Amino acid sequence: MSHSPIPLKQVLAAALAFLMLTAALMDGKVRAEDEAPIVGTRRALSIVDWLDWERASDAQISPDGRWIIYTRLSIDKYNDRWRRSLWILAPGRGRHEELVAGTNARWSPDGSLIAYIGADTDDEERGTEIFVRRMDDSATTTQVTHGADHPRNIAWSPDGRFLAFRARVPREDERRAILPVPGRPADAKWTAEPDVIDRLHYRVDRVGRVRWYTHLFIVPVDGGTPRDLTPGPYDVGARAVGAIDIGSTPEWTPDGRHIVFTGMIPDKEGAEPDPFISHIYMVRVADGKIRRMTSTPGFWVR
Repeated sequence: MSHSPIPLKQVLAAALAFLMLTAALMDGKVRAEDEAPIVGTRRALSIVDWLDWERASDAQISPDGRWIIYTRLSIDKYNDRWRRSLWILAPGRGRHEELVAGTNARWSPDGSLIAYIGADTDDEERGTEIFVRRMDDSATTTQVTHGADHPRNIAWSPDGRFLAFRARVPREDERRAILPVPGRPADAKWTAEPDVIDRLHYRVDRVGRVRWYTHLFIVPVDGGTPRDLTPGPYDVGARAVGAIDIGSTPEWTPDGRHIVFTGMIPDKEGAEPDPFISHIYMVRVADGKIRRMTSTPGFWVR
């Protein structure tokens, strides 16, 4: 029996219908996968997943070994910013909960207190400050610093009476060119005078113009005026490409008389520090006398 050939139009119509049906099925499958729960399924990652990710870091074990405090980083989807909080957990005992908003928690030597970095209670828009919180049921919290500029890298003294930390100080060598402009009214709001830049390393990748130094301070645990142990035109902390610095938490000596830190103090007065060379230094807390501990220049981090 002979069959007449199928018209080309019918072949194309059937092929098109098949493709449309396949596309519809695939679209339904993709939508079902997107709406399915993450646990127990396999699917491609999406932007929504990234917004739900959280990071844990900087775990600190209490002196008695019963507690761990760590920093938890998440994304505030509604305000488009990072959210940093401190969480506490008791290994093997089931407790795991948020403690307080903040970061950089450090236990006191006896474990009765923690120091941490949190938002300024006087003015949240102004920045962060150092707080001390009791770890008993009272949970009493005290703001230790007021007006510190970007404090970080907290370290307790061995006797628990002082906190060492790093913070920014404005550069005193910043200046502007004063241009004589005839006929300028006294109250005129003209463009500001240009900045004068006479140093080679004045910008940092992903940060931009650097208008500050980072110095080492100490402050009593019960509050007071922080004391700058490293005044001068240099930074405490090793600097890295892509960031202003990479940490360098100060370390107290066991007797509490000195603090060890990394930095970039020029050998000659007035010389510009090399951002890729650092040394290890020791400062005497009583009078601020600094002694360099390393003889070989390098990229000392801790």
